[in-house]
Amino acid sequence: MGIKKRSSLRRKRMVAHRARNFKEAENWDLDFWQAQGPEARLAAL
Repeated sequence: MGIKKRSSLRRKRMVAHRARNFKEAENWDLDFWQAQGPEARLAAL
């Protein structure tokens, strides 16, 4: 698989968010991590 194809697939998986303030960023972060499974949470440590 070429780099252009891999780049395209990676862009489709990316999730981005732009918060208007720190409270909104904190809430989005909390929602994100609560949606992750235990394996993902442990891997992040």
